[in-house]
Amino acid sequence: MSWPSPTPPSTRRFCSPRLLCWSAFGRPGGAPCRRTEPIIDELAAEHGDKIKFVKFDADANIETVTKYGVVSIPTFNLYAGGEVIKSLIGADQEAVPRRARRLGMRVSG
Repeated sequence: MSWPSPTPPSTRRFCSPRLLCWSAFGRPGGAPCRRTEPIIDELAAEHGDKIKFVKFDADANIETVTKYGVVSIPTFNLYAGGEVIKSLIGADQEAVPRRARRLGMRVSG
């Protein structure tokens, strides 16, 4: 899953009321984001039928970053009905899969 174009969809459009949504706010090419990107890609491949995964380039999407109070990169948000229900901040390669497992997702590593 590559990083998106500079103009992202609004959360209302990318978050269906019937699906959970996982967003990754990051900087393409940044070391922390490069470390977690394979994990997010694996989650998206395994669970994309139940959870929509979207990546935001934080530098190109200041309005969205501000709207969701993102203060550190990378930040991962889980949405239900367009509202943030869980947030994970930082590039801890163990925390991302651990959080995903708590949500009932299978992930290696």
